[in-house]
Amino acid sequence: MQQDDGENRANAPLTPRNQHQPPSVRSQQSSTISAVSTVDDGPEDRSFERPSQDDGDIGASLGSGRGLGLQGDNLHHRTNTRPTIIHVKDHTRPERQNEPSSAHQSFGSRSDATFPQSASSTARLLGEFPPLPTNGNNGDPGKSPKVTFVSDDDKPPSESQIYDSRSSKVYLGLIILSFFSTSISLVFFIIAAKKHQYKSYVADSGGHITPSNIATVYALFAKLIEMSFVAIFVAFVGQVVSRRSFVRAKSGGMTMADMSMRLWLLQPGTMFTRYGGLRYGAITRLGGLTLLATLSAMLYTTASQILVNPHLDFTGFESVHMRGQVKTNFGNVTYANQNCRTPITTSQDPVYWNSTCMTIENAAQTYHNYQFYLKNWEAFSRGKGSSDLKSRPEGIASLRGNIDVRASWIDIADMRADSARWDRTVVNVTLAFPHTGIIEASRDPMNRLPQPEPLSGFGAYDVHAAVASPMVHVLCANMSKNELRPMLRDATNRTVIPTVVDDLFRLGSKYDRPIPLWNHTEGPDVYGSILNDTGVYGEHDAIYLLSKGADGLDSQPIYSMCSIRAGLTDRCSTRYHASGSGSLLESHCEDPKDDYRFSKHRQTQDSLYIQETIDDWVENAFSWITSVNLGGGTEGLRNSNERLLSQLIPKTDHLDPKLPSIAEALAEMAGTSLLNSAQDAPLVNFTARGIGNYSLYQTYNAQVNSQQYVSGPTGKLKVQHLLYIPLFLVCAGNFFIFFWLLVHSGMVTDLTDPLNLFTVTVISPPSHMFTRRSGDGPEGKQYKTPWFVNLDRDRLIIENGDERLDNTKYSARERSVSSATYPDSPMAKKYWDLSKRRKSFL
Repeated sequence: MQQDDGENRANAPLTPRNQHQPPSVRSQQSSTISAVSTVDDGPEDRSFERPSQDDGDIGASLGSGRGLGLQGDNLHHRTNTRPTIIHVKDHTRPERQNEPSSAHQSFGSRSDATFPQSASSTARLLGEFPPLPTNGNNGDPGKSPKVTFVSDDDKPPSESQIYDSRSSKVYLGLIILSFFSTSISLVFFIIAAKKHQYKSYVADSGGHITPSNIATVYALFAKLIEMSFVAIFVAFVGQVVSRRSFVRAKSGGMTMADMSMRLWLLQPGTMFTRYGGLRYGAITRLGGLTLLATLSAMLYTTASQILVNPHLDFTGFESVHMRGQVKTNFGNVTYANQNCRTPITTSQDPVYWNSTCMTIENAAQTYHNYQFYLKNWEAFSRGKGSSDLKSRPEGIASLRGNIDVRASWIDIADMRADSARWDRTVVNVTLAFPHTGIIEASRDPMNRLPQPEPLSGFGAYDVHAAVASPMVHVLCANMSKNELRPMLRDATNRTVIPTVVDDLFRLGSKYDRPIPLWNHTEGPDVYGSILNDTGVYGEHDAIYLLSKGADGLDSQPIYSMCSIRAGLTDRCSTRYHASGSGSLLESHCEDPKDDYRFSKHRQTQDSLYIQETIDDWVENAFSWITSVNLGGGTEGLRNSNERLLSQLIPKTDHLDPKLPSIAEALAEMAGTSLLNSAQDAPLVNFTARGIGNYSLYQTYNAQVNSQQYVSGPTGKLKVQHLLYIPLFLVCAGNFFIFFWLLVHSGMVTDLTDPLNLFTVTVISPPSHMFTRRSGDGPEGKQYKTPWFVNLDRDRLIIENGDERLDNTKYSARERSVSSATYPDSPMAKKYWDLSKRRKSFL
């Protein structure tokens, strides 16, 4: 049958270079085939020394082997004395790049070992290998096998077999992974360290992202950081250990404890199951770093969940500039009436529709606040009580149903001294209220404070504002009916007559303040009160109330004249605490440690806003005081409020420790009008008088402590601060490895990788260290025995450091050069460049 061209070429006779010599010359030459077993050739490539027989006998002799036949006519040799190297391809076995080192040892330490000079010996030697095919002729020895010669243009081993340059995919991929892990871990550490505040960006409703979604994103990136950090640290350990194995100096070599370090990172449990590696490896510098990296990687996700994931917490007080909207002047009754909400329209009541609404609102709020004030006094009186105004119950109020208001007593006078000076009982009190404009300013989107509602009602914040505080000043003095005569007259008599209390109340032309007059010649009834209703609004800066109490100790009725005026003070700061369950607005006054007292922040132009009286408030005050039925104490028009108030007139020169005074009660009730007057009023400086048809923003200083979604430790558990350690160590480790990779020009073959280590180990000579145990791993001091990488016959092998110089009479360099086919190959040059270093890193 006609064979194809490929088979013909395979079976074609080999033509030697001396084919034109006479046959006698060829037959007289000693044609030999050198049998050399090198590790590079492997069992598939075999060469043998031809004995001094003719070609036919050689074919017969070799044919008696295990299926290997060479035709004498097809086997040729060179005319020179150098043996012809013939590579015989064994097609029954897969090709292998390297020969086990046992073959090398069986042939001796020299590379030019020869077979015995007999055909039977050659056959026995060849019988160690499986039979070779005979071109499909059922093992017929009459056909020759495929035989090839060593090509003159075979490429020497490349540098890439032991080294990856900067341009390699492995190096570039590791750099990209390291950069990712470094940058993201740095961001995580900054977020946790700065306790990042998310303000309105993270909220359960109305925010850009919900807390659960951002927690999912952070958890994903934390896991990516953990995995990437472990990957690059494993590569770093592999590079350090592998580079150390190339170093020929005493400081070089890698130990099995070094090799086990990658398992600490990949399988932390092996630190305990293979505790020998931990015992001998953890005491080294590289082992200590690897142990820290392992623990940090194990705790990183937990640390991220606690320190990076957002949670509700107070951010701590921070100084900020807040802005508040101003729409009217303080105490503008017209603006207050226009903003009162009522179903009555101007078509139904074109004149009093809004003032009626405001009267009802004042009455409702005043009675509500006054009732709770009396309840506090009832609780206070069950104790020891106190005559010290600072220790007595302060003014309270309520706004919008869920905002509690607390006022503070300021400018406390000495009642005994004043009573002795004026020869009568005198009560002088001043009650400062917080500025209600802070409420609207805190909810203004311009100030970007997280409100409780978007945080499922669990949010809260505190604001300490350096703004002016409205105050009410009440001065009451006991008088007799004779002393009141100059002020008790009918409507036709407007003659001004000096009184005994002009200097006390600063009345008359001397003080440019009109004396109040009452259109009642007899004054109020017992337990009743009357208001001064003379003069035009703007002439008086206060309202005056005259009350009549029960008979005194001398069986004479007691009259108490009280002046009520409003003003603004810079002795206080306004504090506002807002939460989903309820809010608190309070004034904090006369505290020298308060950095946000308005007196410490107001500018020169703000001084006009700080005044003892505000004339605009008087009209508002008349609307308030008539709404609570004060001033109708004649002709049997007395009411419960007047009766109670008259019972609070003090009869001595000191305050009753278990009973409020009439001045304190009036200040408490006047607080409702004061709070309404401060709505949308200026916060820091005075503005032009007007009806309130303008709008502008004023900036003021404040400090804010908001409960919002933040990163960082939760609560006051100090132990959580320890979790900053793994966050920092992972970030620092990423930075260190990233710059280490940039400094080094490339990467050597990672010999700690099991696949790389296996390929090198199977072609390395055996060591006596594991002659008795080879299946259950090292033990004891075997973990710290150094192992070195050597270059032998164009390939890498691993040798025990204790046996490296004992098992050969040549130096490592001499043996490698003598046995290498390409001693000057790029791989060999790179190997010697790595091995000549005097020391290794770490």
